[in-house]
Amino acid sequence: MELNGSFYSKWWLKGSQGRKFVIANARVENCAIIFCNDGFCHMCGYSRAEIMQKPCTCNFLYGPDTKRLAIAQMAQALLGSEERKVEINLYRKDGNRRVPKQETLMIREGLQPLA
Repeated sequence: MELNGSFYSKWWLKGSQGRKFVIANARVENCAIIFCNDGFCHMCGYSRAEIMQKPCTCNFLYGPDTKRLAIAQMAQALLGSEERKVEINLYRKDGNRRVPKQETLMIREGLQPLA
């Protein structure tokens, strides 16, 4: 299934508050984010407009405790074709570490045709 030749990459954070996710266009160089839900915006403190077109690696959420290994695992998952869980420390726009332990699972569905 293809829509205007676009493919997407999707990942989300699971936690007690439901799912927070982004959808990105895997056909552009930086896998730009083309959608994020309200839960993701609330979690990170950015508006949807501020998040759009940023890389789906979400490097704008990295901070001092974000491990290089986790960043590499995240990038590797986005290049691969299998689901993967990565524990990563992400930060809100205001600099506070926002993602508690129970929400640090990043699950990647893979590059799939946009339905």
